[in-house]
Amino acid sequence: MNTNDSPLDLLARRSLDRIAGAAAALLDVPLALISVLDGARQIYVGSHGLARMRTNEPSPLCREVATAGRPIVLQDARRRLPGPARGMWGFELVAYAGVALNLLHPSRTGALAVLTPAKRGWQSADLHVLRSLADAAAAVLDVRAGCDDLIGEEQRRAAHEIEIASVKDKRRTLELEATSIRDELTGLLNRRGLFAIAPAQLDAVHRHSIGGLLLYLDLDGLKQTNDRHGHSAGDDLLRSAATVLRASFRDADTIARLGGDEFVVLATDAPPAEHSAILARLATELGRVNHRRDPMIPLAWSLGLVPIEPAKTATLDNLMSTADRRMYAAKRTLHDLVTSRRSPVA
Repeated sequence: MNTNDSPLDLLARRSLDRIAGAAAALLDVPLALISVLDGARQIYVGSHGLARMRTNEPSPLCREVATAGRPIVLQDARRRLPGPARGMWGFELVAYAGVALNLLHPSRTGALAVLTPAKRGWQSADLHVLRSLADAAAAVLDVRAGCDDLIGEEQRRAAHEIEIASVKDKRRTLELEATSIRDELTGLLNRRGLFAIAPAQLDAVHRHSIGGLLLYLDLDGLKQTNDRHGHSAGDDLLRSAATVLRASFRDADTIARLGGDEFVVLATDAPPAEHSAILARLATELGRVNHRRDPMIPLAWSLGLVPIEPAKTATLDNLMSTADRRMYAAKRTLHDLVTSRRSPVA
């Protein structure tokens, strides 16, 4: 990919850079490379931490991984590589781990690798992370290769699919490998997971003019449930909330428990005209779950909704802050209504 790349090439490059960035973040390394072989040429199609002046420097280890189709894991590469090959990245390469890209076309080969200037005892979990991210990178490259004959509207849709595929693959690999982004009780993403995944989804909404929404939900009565019925009943209430949210939204949407009794849902490809139907579906699933629950411990919540408009740029923090205010306004309205009904008539 060069300065004459098409928008589709640039979009693929951005997705691959994000995958390389995820590899660097998850494995705590300064440099991650995604490369493909084009005859004698070795091309870096995605990277994190790669200086522009180094983009034409070949990596013998990456070429070997791509050619042989097997991983190479070195705790200390200094015995295997000559000095010039170790020092061309802006630091002295010491530890290396690389896996092959499983591309659909048999003539196409590539590698995903991470490099670090310190000795590293690589674990099996590290290789699992690399393989999962390599699958995500291969998916982006395969989709890009299949788009060469598309024109006009078909090309725009293909670019959209590349972006969405990248988001889904990033979420899938993070869910599999980074247990620190999971809420142990509900299995949903936690706050860290939400902030790791949501920016790519918001970017897709704005880039492809897709409407969306963010919901901020706060369970009603969780503390009272814990006090009266025990924490196991409160935990069951939280798990039921997660069940309702999973049943109400698509796999492509992001659902997270922020902690305590607060949940957030980020739904993409959800134009404003569909918001009422989404809330109705949520209410239906809530009623279905409550029908099976102990009537003394019903599941209820207050929520705030914020539409995500493609033409307006908004950060996740801003959207959550607005939805949080709307949720608490709804909670206060409900409290005032209940209080007024309980008050004696003068």
